[in-house]
Amino acid sequence: MKEENIDMNSIESIILIVLIVAWGIYMVDPTHKVSRWVGYRSEGTRTSLANWKRAQKMFYGISIPFFAVLVLINYFIPLSNLVAAFIIVGWAVAIMIIIEIHLG
Repeated sequence: MKEENIDMNSIESIILIVLIVAWGIYMVDPTHKVSRWVGYRSEGTRTSLANWKRAQKMFYGISIPFFAVLVLINYFIPLSNLVAAFIIVGWAVAIMIIIEIHLG
């Protein structure tokens, strides 16, 4: 059985596409109400509509540019899978901390 390597650039590109689609779904909803399906979801974000809107703006506003830059960097200067995975996990932890701190 042939072992296939996972191309982290593909994974980063997929994450970027998913984020853009989720952001598009969020933007199409004129009420911007709390969603069960898309967006950054935590107990703090679901406590009020204002928290939900603030969290989504921060999440998409930081995540989409971050992954766009990461895809470009990995395209021109290929990162090892370990480094790319570390960056993605680090981003996930950092974005959660940043949003939760701002929600207070």
